[in-house]
Amino acid sequence: MPFFKRKDKPGEYKGRHYTEYVDQVTELKRQGKLDEAEALLLALIDATEAEAKAEKTIVAPWYYEHLAIVYRTPKDYASEVSVLERYSKQPRGQKEKLLERLKKARVLRDSEKS
Repeated sequence: MPFFKRKDKPGEYKGRHYTEYVDQVTELKRQGKLDEAEALLLALIDATEAEAKAEKTIVAPWYYEHLAIVYRTPKDYASEVSVLERYSKQPRGQKEKLLERLKKARVLRDSEKS
């Protein structure tokens, strides 16, 4: 009998809605497992973007914000800027906090180059 991989619906990751992973992300960060948190958050960002596109709605900013925090921890400002720029290009609500964070992250990234 062949094995068929189930395809996730927009908004899902491994058969679960992206909102069901908040506690897992929080725990990974708390334990300092930043590589695992990063990988999971990247997948969840893909899921929130797929859902936003399918439903013609806004993305969930929490996942971008927490990935930015994961990148800021080891001072990976270039990656922080990258994820925040990705967020800035998405349909979104009034989450200006992340756009302000993007400005600050760009300054930090650019000061490293000097």
